[in-house]
Amino acid sequence: EMAEHAYLTGIGFIEAEWRTDMGRDYSADPESGQILRSGDLAVTNPTVFDVCWDTRKQFNDTQWCIVRSARNRWDLAAEYPNLADKIQNISDPNSEYDGAKPDEDDVFIYKFYHKPSPAVPNGRLIHFLSEDCILFDATNDAGEYHNPYKRIPVIAMVPEPVAKTGYGFPLYSLLLPAQEMFDVSISTIATNQSAFGVQQLTAPEGSDITPVDLGGGLTIHYYKPQPGIPDAGKPAALELLKTPPEVFKSLDIYETSMNKLSGMTSTLRGNPPAGVTAAQAIVS
Repeated sequence: EMAEHAYLTGIGFIEAEWRTDMGRDYSADPESGQILRSGDLAVTNPTVFDVCWDTRKQFNDTQWCIVRSARNRWDLAAEYPNLADKIQNISDPNSEYDGAKPDEDDVFIYKFYHKPSPAVPNGRLIHFLSEDCILFDATNDAGEYHNPYKRIPVIAMVPEPVAKTGYGFPLYSLLLPAQEMFDVSISTIATNQSAFGVQQLTAPEGSDITPVDLGGGLTIHYYKPQPGIPDAGKPAALELLKTPPEVFKSLDIYETSMNKLSGMTSTLRGNPPAGVTAAQAIVS
């Protein structure tokens, strides 16, 4: 999924987050009765729209980043009972941008990671929902909220970096011109078939054609022969459905072009070359 995002948007991510609300139950808080869990690793693929960093640098050179992900507000309220009221009633303006409504179950949690540096020797980890709803703020020092990371637990994949920016070039955008022309050719064929798929006939005026249904979809046409006219005015099919062969040939050209640009050979798409058995030949 990271690779797919990288080719579609220019950059893909993997976040390996340690979640204290996951894992097996091992104890309960004696005061609140809240179940304590052993914790577990949650590996996700945030998109470029969910990650913020200093985009003047490539991601692997940045000292900090913020990752956004959706979490159930009721689970968070149970996990942080001292902030339950704020969590249950929070309205995230960014959720409207993504089509989520403030009264839905999920809310966005923002995770700020800062790697250890001379200015921040112990690094920093902050989880928050808004500027006045901070779930916790931790450093690498042991305390109530301990930061388990010695580095930013997010890895970026950038197949084609763009100079002087932190972004990458979306290589699959190269497919758009060929795909657009492929769609035009398909549309041309479909439009022609839709408009002229029903056979039409031509005949001279006064030929007095009388169709008779023979059943089973067969029809016989009686007509009055017209002297002095080729074939005596015999009704003829009007060839409007015929599509130029160049249109069909263009489909193969566009498809071959997209295969080369994407690096997706016929073998990778489950269609190895006919009659070729050598593994190296098939792969290449």
